[in-house]
Amino acid sequence: MSGHALELKSGANLNLDDLPELATVEMLDACCVCIFCLDGILNDSTAVGTPRHQRRKESGSSTVKSKPLKAAQIREGEKTVVK
Repeated sequence: MSGHALELKSGANLNLDDLPELATVEMLDACCVCIFCLDGILNDSTAVGTPRHQRRKESGSSTVKSKPLKAAQIREGEKTVVK
């Protein structure tokens, strides 16, 4: 980001001093990312990201530890598969 322009994913630039009348999703996404990055800088946050990316990161980090199956549970499972 230099000056008052944002670089879009497509490679185009969005001039913030001369905004178009209709915004695209790509334009809104670029603005959103920029806002959250600036907010992270102001808050001295090391993990800067949008709320959606933060939720994905949190949900992916929690792992469910399951207990190993007992022999009786395995036999029961095998019987239901055979039927």
